[in-house]
Amino acid sequence: SNGQRLVADSTQTTGLNWVNDPVMIPCSVVGKPGAAAIVLIFTATQAINFPANFGGSYGSLGANPTATASYNVLKNGTSIGGVSISTSGVFTFTTAGGATQALAAGDRLTVTAPSSVDATLSDCGFTLQGSR
Repeated sequence: SNGQRLVADSTQTTGLNWVNDPVMIPCSVVGKPGAAAIVLIFTATQAINFPANFGGSYGSLGANPTATASYNVLKNGTSIGGVSISTSGVFTFTTAGGATQALAAGDRLTVTAPSSVDATLSDCGFTLQGSR
């Protein structure tokens, strides 16, 4: 079907399986973001589904925050989840209600930085993984 591809899979009786194509949306902030700054704007060109708590997403950073840093993920201006980074540099991805989230073609996904500038957090990057 649309957005899927056929792959070899020895666990299937036919030896084949349809899988969804991945979609990766990277967000990178060099240095320190301004307080509540928009750090990502993405307009979907096709339907994209995100698993609960943005499963499969990863992040990294140059310097750990002094206090937990929380980025907000919004769809058309409404929060659908977040990315928090602990003082030890551990990334935790969440979706609203721990539920799957979806974008339709034309939807706008934005990410805003924490509401206050952290003294040490810098060079933050993460990738939200979904599928089509």
